[in-house]
Amino acid sequence: MLFVPCLLCLGSCSKMDNQMNLDGDCRIETLTLNDSCTAVINHAARTAVVRIPKIYDETAMTVTAITLSPGAKASLQVGDKLNMLTAHSVRVTNNDVFLDYTLSVKHDEVKILGFSINGQYEGIINDKLNTIFVQVPGGLDVTSLIPNVTMTEGGVCTPASAVPCDFTNPVVFTAIYKTDTVQFTVTVRAMTHPKYIFVGQADRLQRLTMEEQVAGSWLLSNVDSSAYASFADLAAGKISLAKCKVIWWHFDVDKKNPIQTVEQFGFEAETVLKTEVLDTLRAYYQRGGNFLLSRYATFLPIHLGQNKVIPNNCWGNPEKDAAPTSGPWDFNIAGYNSHPLYQGVKFNGDPNKVPTTDPGYRITNSTTQFLVGSNHEFKNLDSWRAATGAKELNFASNNGNREIAFWEFPAEAPRGGVVCIGSGTFDWYSPSDDYLENFHSNVGKITENAINYLSK
Repeated sequence: MLFVPCLLCLGSCSKMDNQMNLDGDCRIETLTLNDSCTAVINHAARTAVVRIPKIYDETAMTVTAITLSPGAKASLQVGDKLNMLTAHSVRVTNNDVFLDYTLSVKHDEVKILGFSINGQYEGIINDKLNTIFVQVPGGLDVTSLIPNVTMTEGGVCTPASAVPCDFTNPVVFTAIYKTDTVQFTVTVRAMTHPKYIFVGQADRLQRLTMEEQVAGSWLLSNVDSSAYASFADLAAGKISLAKCKVIWWHFDVDKKNPIQTVEQFGFEAETVLKTEVLDTLRAYYQRGGNFLLSRYATFLPIHLGQNKVIPNNCWGNPEKDAAPTSGPWDFNIAGYNSHPLYQGVKFNGDPNKVPTTDPGYRITNSTTQFLVGSNHEFKNLDSWRAATGAKELNFASNNGNREIAFWEFPAEAPRGGVVCIGSGTFDWYSPSDDYLENFHSNVGKITENAINYLSK
């Protein structure tokens, strides 16, 4: 695109005086910094990107060469010193036309973008922990599996992609691109009788929402003998529940949801909980199986025959509207501090409040909780307990309301127990990584505690 300056003339002037010279190109043909760092020029995007090593001082780089279109001039000259921590605008002019290029640097970086086994079992990649987890069917020979690695263009890895590898024990894969090296520990787990199952609607974890993916990835990466299963797999008996202690369903609806009734929620319409699936879940529950239900999955107990009411105070935003937090968000546990669910969490000075976000963390505040008080259908705790058959695990005051965001249906033989987490602070995925992980780790700790509590 050409930017043509506009000339305004006052009074009379000749045609020659007003004529503009639009001849000539305005292009950066080549640009080099520090003799060896040559820019990749994109004329369509008007960018000049200089690749530099992974570890490099870009605060005082020197323009050592620059060539332009014939007759053109640039705002940058050989010998100019640049602090390339930030991008620079370079204007190229030729007669009466000009173009602006953005000059920036990019450090060498290698990333593993995809990982699968035998071309069909996808790995769960955790870039923060440098781990990859792959779940394969029980009975598969893990001593000779073929890894398929997708990485940064030009990168190479060891062990090599597409070459059979023994995954009896975790294997460290080293990826290299120019001056950058990264190592990932790959764990392959053949699962026949898992003890802990993360369930979802999709045939594989990677096809769930990002909120659900991050939660499920945490379980598979941190809890031994855990697996992912779709509802369809459970109903078809493809995943054995014989030794399963806890089924965890973290159900995310990625849209704005001011929900008050089953009809508004459209529970069956939003899920694939067909009759055969519900029959499988009910049978598991009635013979002593336990559930951890979070976010909108807290609506499930009514379908298990456990209670006759659902949370009466529900809302949530889609992920695209996730709002950044300026400080740690928390929930109140006053009076319930000793419950196993809250042991070992980090506090931010107040032992009655559990923080779960860090500054910059983006949250949807998806909430499914109960309001209790004189202005609501449940006048007090006794009426709420009677209506739900549940036991509260917190009871907090907020803007004049009393809220229950954590509750349980204790196990009563032969049926198992259910822990429900409907707090908007129980959030796994931030669309932005511009935060330092600290209090957000409490989300994982609470989940670990809930699984251990249900497994007793």
